[in-house]
Amino acid sequence: MMNFVCVLRQDPATKKHPGFYDKEWVNKLRNGVKRNYSKPFNFVCLSNVETDVETIPLESDFTNWWAKLEIFRLNLFTGPVTYLDLDVVLCNNFTNIFESLDATKFYMIKEPGNNPNSSIMHFQGDYSHIYTNAVKNKEFITAKYSKGKNLGDQGYISANTKYEFLNNIENQSFQFKHHKIKTQITNPKFLIFISKHQKPSNNQNLQLVKDNWI
Repeated sequence: MMNFVCVLRQDPATKKHPGFYDKEWVNKLRNGVKRNYSKPFNFVCLSNVETDVETIPLESDFTNWWAKLEIFRLNLFTGPVTYLDLDVVLCNNFTNIFESLDATKFYMIKEPGNNPNSSIMHFQGDYSHIYTNAVKNKEFITAKYSKGKNLGDQGYISANTKYEFLNNIENQSFQFKHHKIKTQITNPKFLIFISKHQKPSNNQNLQLVKDNWI
């Protein structure tokens, strides 16, 4: 059975994830999975606060996007895992995309510019080295991936996996909305926000967001 996984880490001082997220984002993501995935599934959120879905407590002190490394903790899930960022909007049925995936491979998505992006990831099996190495070498790794072309967690994850791109299976299913794209996007399965300045919450006049971020 598929495990759909997201991460919500709120800052203890502000009670909010820096900038945006709370448990309503988790609920909207879960609702999108329910509408657009036709097989049985589990939906789990790793979080340091209570949510309305099955919740696994975060254990590390990683902040911001680095907290998603906790999805790789040893023996956390049984079966395939699909990770989704909270700002991914699910627009159409995507069950078929996961039907033919190789269980031995690690999948990310390709963003404009051809960089690997961790907004959506799919894997099965033990990738706990990603998490344990990051915990042991936190300062070195976070500093190393704060510079250069491919920043943050996705730079680190891609450097530590032999990843393939989900876009190669069905490229038109993955569309990106950010500050450089001004036109309306038509009929993707996943609408992905990769700019920190652009999120579903400030694009609620976009028809895809109106119809699907609910």
